[in-house]
Amino acid sequence: TVPSWIRDEVVVDKGDGFMGDGKAAIHEPDEVPEHFKLLMKAQEEWRDYDVYARISMLYGVCSFLYAVTYYAVGYAIVELRGFWAMWSLPMVFMGAQMLIMRLDILKTGQHRLPNVEFLGHLAPYFAVIACTLEYRYFYSESSVALAYGFALLAQFSQFAMCLRWLDLAWPDEQKPDMPEEPGRQWWPGSFQVPSAFTKHLWFITPPKKLDPAVSP
Repeated sequence: TVPSWIRDEVVVDKGDGFMGDGKAAIHEPDEVPEHFKLLMKAQEEWRDYDVYARISMLYGVCSFLYAVTYYAVGYAIVELRGFWAMWSLPMVFMGAQMLIMRLDILKTGQHRLPNVEFLGHLAPYFAVIACTLEYRYFYSESSVALAYGFALLAQFSQFAMCLRWLDLAWPDEQKPDMPEEPGRQWWPGSFQVPSAFTKHLWFITPPKKLDPAVSP
């Protein structure tokens, strides 16, 4: 015994789209089975979860690297007075952040803020310059003004990085369907996903039509 939907599909497919004594075809020969359509509908909900998870993981790791960098910079200058440590640590963490972003995103599609992430990678160094100017034996108004300026520049760079993250995560407009290739990712053009993250999105979406070469 099998479920009724399997029996109905077998009967219809074996009859070339006809069931019983009917003269009109119930469906086209290359039409996908009903459970294919149900799976496609379910993938519309999974799509949002998958895209959200990819974006959250990448931006969460990048934010963590920012937090570690600023903590290390503050500890090095306030507690250790270690200028070499303060200047060298951001290179390690921001280099890791840059490599992670290059691995996870594609610079394809139309973006409003291309390459602004490089300004965000430099944000900790603006803070390092401000901390260096603050460490003086004698008070200097010009040094204080420059330190404030570099501190504001660091905050502006952080804000620009957030805007760049929003730009990368913004879903694209509806596009034509992707070509269906065996073993390759595929989803219909109606799925509005951010093009920058398409490299790591693997939706289990069924084809809209069956291949005539493998149709029953």
